[in-house]
Amino acid sequence: MCSNGRVAHPAVAPVHCLATLDVLVIAGGLGTRIQSALGDTPKLLAPIGGRPYLAYLLDWLRRFGAKRIVLGLGHRAQAVIDYLDRNKTSYGDLTLVTVTEPRPLGTAGAIRFARSNLRTAPMKSSTDLAADNDVAGCASVA
Repeated sequence: MCSNGRVAHPAVAPVHCLATLDVLVIAGGLGTRIQSALGDTPKLLAPIGGRPYLAYLLDWLRRFGAKRIVLGLGHRAQAVIDYLDRNKTSYGDLTLVTVTEPRPLGTAGAIRFARSNLRTAPMKSSTDLAADNDVAGCASVA
């Protein structure tokens, strides 16, 4: 962790493999496995090093050239929307679309529900996955 609270990443040339894809982040679950630690806080807003997980996720997607991100929300969606509204200047270079499920739909249902908001075949991400995956490799087969 850097002194400014941001996670340090190795110096790697930027790969803009997501520049032409919509990224779909599925984040509508109830968060039952982590509820004892977060209470009513949605997983996307889980505090890590003084910043919400969503801030790290958006920074990470940005590193791969993401321009348009669709957030499939559900449980406590308004808290995420309020966070995005309060921090618009931090994400002005991204097009962020929020889609709120009327009830928990599961992963496949959430993708189906968000589909009309996707302009391309999506790169799907889940809030349960926080590792540095090989996005370039995944995007090359999308």
